[in-house]
Amino acid sequence: MRLLYPVMGVRRRAQISAALETYIARKKGDNTRRLSETQVRQIRNRTGSTISALAREFGVSRATIRDVRDGKSWAHIQDVG
Repeated sequence: MRLLYPVMGVRRRAQISAALETYIARKKGDNTRRLSETQVRQIRNRTGSTISALAREFGVSRATIRDVRDGKSWAHIQDVG
């Protein structure tokens, strides 16, 4: 993007500049804020439900549900009961 910036039109450069001004870099672990610890425990305890059904119910992606179940995210939550 930085290589193409000088050859872009004025409007496109203005849009890119505006987007970069509002960009907030996220730290690792910021994606865990959408679910609460209680919800994570519920997800891990619901073994009979499909990943898609849980994703719709909790309003997150299927990948998020899969990561919670596999312990890739929210790994610090050990108590499943």
